Amino acid sequence: MRIGQRISKRTVLVVLLAVSMVTALLGARVAPRLRMVGQYVLLPLGEGGIYVSCAVKKHLKNVTGRALSADEIRRLERENLELRGQQVVLEGEREYWRRQVEVIQGIRQSYAPIRDLPCELIPARVVAADALPYGRTRLVNGGNAVGAESGMKVTTRELLTDRSKRLPPNLAAISATALVGRLMETGEFTARLQLVTDSGYGTWARIRRMLDPAHPRTVTIGGVVRRLSDAHNPLVDVWAQGDGHAALTVAGVSAEENVRPGDWLVTRDDDALLPVQIRIGTVTEVRENPRDPHTVNLLIAPHADFASLREVYIVMRLGPGQQAPGNGGK
Repeated sequence: MRIGQRISKRTVLVVLLAVSMVTALLGARVAPRLRMVGQYVLLPLGEGGIYVSCAVKKHLKNVTGRALSADEIRRLERENLELRGQQVVLEGEREYWRRQVEVIQGIRQSYAPIRDLPCELIPARVVAADALPYGRTRLVNGGNAVGAESGMKVTTRELLTDRSKRLPPNLAAISATALVGRLMETGEFTARLQLVTDSGYGTWARIRRMLDPAHPRTVTIGGVVRRLSDAHNPLVDVWAQGDGHAALTVAGVSAEENVRPGDWLVTRDDDALLPVQIRIGTVTEVRENPRDPHTVNLLIAPHADFASLREVYIVMRLGPGQQAPGNGGK
């Protein structure tokens, strides 16, 4: 008797429901490890065929057919000569257009307001959310096949428009570039995105104080009280950690820095993986540190809307001498 006849669909469904209940009851520490083991167990059943086909495709060799006749050989030689002539003409045209592109790029760089970001932005789409209620990850359709690797930073997308074209009034901007998280695991065609609110996510960042002329702000630097201004508003280096729910936390910030709700948490422009300052979130609460009255703890609301997150960019840092294709992105 076949195995499919001995095990009914109802039995399989009951077993899967039991495993799901046990996984949920084990909590946030044990369940991710079990899920990791389950991924490797189910890998041959899911993506195994894809990996096998890719491996076979790379090592396939041409199979020789029947021997060619003398007339067929002469015909192929004539065709090869014609193709070589066409190739020479096309190479000349390509060289001409390559020089034209260099001229255009030189003009564009001369009038560019900022330097090019030394990163390539890989477009990806969120295709699945975490199955566990306490998970803060997403599955994106950008894997090793497009150059994505574990640890790469991920941002939202920003809509760009030609400034020479007039736009109708009262348009709403629903999203701007913001840090979403980083890649945890990458496969051939997919990658798991760890959101900034995940409890395992942490990063060095900076607080940018948003000044309001109606409410002047002062800070104490080296025992000297100074008033903040646009010309003097140094950023505050902090370590931000996801709280495992819907926010980030920053602990141990000196009370003399006078951080207030509404200030921004931004990335560091000296980050090896994302060498530019973009927004992470906004300070929503400033709480006194019960362990040290001279410091405060911050609660940060992420700038990106994870509930509606669909299109993202994976940031791949380019090496020396490399240049992002096209005009890049912002």
